[in-house]
Amino acid sequence: MLYSPENFDLLKIFLEQTPQAIAMVDRQMRYLFASRQWLRDCGFDDRDGNPHSPDSQAVESILGRSHYEILPQFISTQPTIQNPEEAGVRDSAISLESWKEVQAVCLAGGVQSWEEEFGADGDRQSRVKWDVHPWKTQTGEIGGLLLLRETTGRTPGKGDPLNPLTAKVGSNSHRRSRSDESDLRRQSQILVELARSKTQNEGNLEAAIAEITEAAANTLAVERVGVWLYDNNQTEITCINLYERTERLHSSGSLLLTAPYPQYFQSLETERAISVDHAITDPRTRDLADTYLIPLGITSKLDAPIRIGGKIVGIVCCEHRGISRRWKLGERNFAASIADYTALALETHDRIKTQTELESANDQLQAVLDAVPGSISWFSSDLVYLGVNGYLAKTFNANPETFLGKKIGFLQGSPKFNHLVPEFFDNPAKEAQHEIEMSVRGVNRHFLVVSHKYQQGQAAVFIGFDITDRKAAEAALQKANEELESRVAERTKDLTEAIDQLQEEIRTRSLLEETRDVLEFSINNAADSVFWLTPDGRFFYVNDAACITLNYSRKELLSLSVHDINPDLPAEVWAEYWEEIKEFGSVRLECHHRSKDNQSFPVEITINYFQIKGKEYNCIFARDITETKRVETELQRAKATAEAANLAKSAFFANMSHELRTPLTTIISYSDLLQEDAKELGVSNRAFFGDLQQINKAGKDLLVAIDDILDYSKIELGRMQLDVECFEIGEAIAIIMAEIEHKLITNKNTLTMGGDAEWGTICSDRHKLHQVLWHLLDNASKFTENGAIALEITRENTPDFRVLNAASKFHKPELEATEEWAVFRVRDNGIGMTPEQIQELFEPFSQMHTSDTHHATGTGLGLAVSRSLCQLMGGDLFVESHLGVGSTFTVYLPANLPLSALNTEAIKQKLTPKFPRPLPLDHDNSWTEGEGWVFDDE
Repeated sequence: MLYSPENFDLLKIFLEQTPQAIAMVDRQMRYLFASRQWLRDCGFDDRDGNPHSPDSQAVESILGRSHYEILPQFISTQPTIQNPEEAGVRDSAISLESWKEVQAVCLAGGVQSWEEEFGADGDRQSRVKWDVHPWKTQTGEIGGLLLLRETTGRTPGKGDPLNPLTAKVGSNSHRRSRSDESDLRRQSQILVELARSKTQNEGNLEAAIAEITEAAANTLAVERVGVWLYDNNQTEITCINLYERTERLHSSGSLLLTAPYPQYFQSLETERAISVDHAITDPRTRDLADTYLIPLGITSKLDAPIRIGGKIVGIVCCEHRGISRRWKLGERNFAASIADYTALALETHDRIKTQTELESANDQLQAVLDAVPGSISWFSSDLVYLGVNGYLAKTFNANPETFLGKKIGFLQGSPKFNHLVPEFFDNPAKEAQHEIEMSVRGVNRHFLVVSHKYQQGQAAVFIGFDITDRKAAEAALQKANEELESRVAERTKDLTEAIDQLQEEIRTRSLLEETRDVLEFSINNAADSVFWLTPDGRFFYVNDAACITLNYSRKELLSLSVHDINPDLPAEVWAEYWEEIKEFGSVRLECHHRSKDNQSFPVEITINYFQIKGKEYNCIFARDITETKRVETELQRAKATAEAANLAKSAFFANMSHELRTPLTTIISYSDLLQEDAKELGVSNRAFFGDLQQINKAGKDLLVAIDDILDYSKIELGRMQLDVECFEIGEAIAIIMAEIEHKLITNKNTLTMGGDAEWGTICSDRHKLHQVLWHLLDNASKFTENGAIALEITRENTPDFRVLNAASKFHKPELEATEEWAVFRVRDNGIGMTPEQIQELFEPFSQMHTSDTHHATGTGLGLAVSRSLCQLMGGDLFVESHLGVGSTFTVYLPANLPLSALNTEAIKQKLTPKFPRPLPLDHDNSWTEGEGWVFDDE
């Protein structure tokens, strides 16, 4: 396999802590790293006998030296090659050339494994197993070999004349059990996995620490593993991640003060890891017993300090519950390695955070440079563009990326700049400043170029400021100076004239002061109160009328503010009022003033905003309107009396209409009977029949007028009720057509039907809908001669209620959610109306005045009643008309009003449609196929 360590720092920690003998060499077989076990087996442990601390001088003597120099004994021994064909090595004494051959195979991507036996004079006493693997650099190239060594068989003791490798093996008195070996391999495997983990290298500290604590808890089989970090002063320590193995739960946030536990934290300062078998009684952790160990049931602890740059920044705590536990050497080493991995995760997080902040700072710097109004460019010493700012790129109408990597001179029109850059690099000076002339988009421009070297002179930045305008200004200034002397005489003359003007201003100022005195006299003698205010509401001028009205002296009043005399303008709202007055310039309102004796009276005030010499003021004119308010109160009482009289009038109309209906009905009935009797008696006098028909028609017209008056009176009195039922629109329209037919024939008009193919059912008041449509068709027939009338019926979504509600007297908010509406439009091409006539069209008792006297106008209640009925049914009536063109009346009604309780059974009987689509009506009232109703006089 190919080892590709993504984080060499993690790999280094692993090599230092793994119990296996591993060494890492570069392509020339020079040592880069070696595990502690490798160093111990090679005899480089501490000279005092401590097997855990290899001598630093010996380690340094190994690093950088060739593998052939460190282990020369392997050059002359007899190897047993497991893969001779792959390695290309035959059964012969291995030599330096053979080692190089194995090295070449591995660097080509192969893997080598073999065993060798060692002993003096052919006496085989020990066996060494080799595994050689290639590893890759971060760029993907093979960077060297990874050597894994394992020694088996009987080994000689100290003093055996073998090489240091086998001598050390023979002197090692420590023997691990199979369980220990398994634990060590498991620990090594976990460390390798952590070293390879992408989480540890991505800078996500929370995820990395969680992965470390979980891996440590599962590997050591402890209940709790936590990572704690000191604050800056090391006065307290906070848990940033605690993993509980049984619950598989991560948490954080616990905090401990360091002062109560000096022995525990002092122990961490002096040891690489402290292993406490009996945590409650051990002197190092005894202080933690009552507040931490006993409440949490912790019996044994294995803690390792986290060091960064030689300073302890935190602790990895491995905590055991239950029977006290004796910690093994490998476990202590593993805990120390976990602490090192944690330190590396913290450093990685800080490094990535710093890198991110640096990139952000670079972006900000680039944004700042792009905003600088000057051309900025960076060059390496070999005259290659390293970058430019946006201003320079825009100046030359190019993209900043096009400059990167280009050699100076690729731009046209800058030969002087192309010479200036190399000359500056050749010059030992660190800074320089020059003026040059360049051609930019065909125009010669002058630039001031400031240059500065950095990176020990290997790069430089050049900043060019366009000084063309400045040069032109300098030339203009020079010209002005030349002309200055010639203009001195003229200026002297101007000065004389200015003195004359000044004297005139003095006279004008004197007149203004006189005018001011007159104005002040006028204001003081004005009938209205006048107050001048500053923005904080304080008075700085009041007139005599204000003092008299409020019963204050002028001195007293000037010591007050507007809030003291006007309770309607308190201090907390004054700032908002001031801004409104400032915005509108002048504001008029009614409020109250309070006099010195605490008497309140109504006033009408006009507030005007103005500025004088940059200062803001308000001028208030106040007029006592006590008498005006009294008159308004009397007028309101009179209005209430008039409204009561109007309601009495409506009630009178309603009662009178009822009284008139009875005799009028009798007249109409007798006129009908007389016509029938005359036919039976054979009376042939046309004039007699005409008179009877006129009596009958006049009675019916009068009955309609009385009905309109009665309906309008009911609406005004609030007594009009809805009788809602569901019915077929086509059925209702057929009845109306039968009644309106003779009116169409009278004025020789035709009626056509249009709209949707099927009109369907509507739930509304049948009678009132009939009344509205009859009035609209009657009006269209009345004001149209030899013309065309159209009735269109459609189903539509909710209309625009902003328009619909503008004049809706009977608006019901709950109907705004109605989704389906029935719309009836009556169009005609009659005489039409003017805008003035439209304004009065729906007013009661208003009659349309026309030049044609034969157009009957009626009582003027028909349209007023129709609109009121539409509004009562939740809709409205609108009109569009143009004089001489015609009119269109549109009725909007909800298609499904709530049903009346008394009509439930009747509605159920009428739900079956009788007219699936509108059918035409012939002159003889029979139904035939066609496109709509058409009436004419033939």
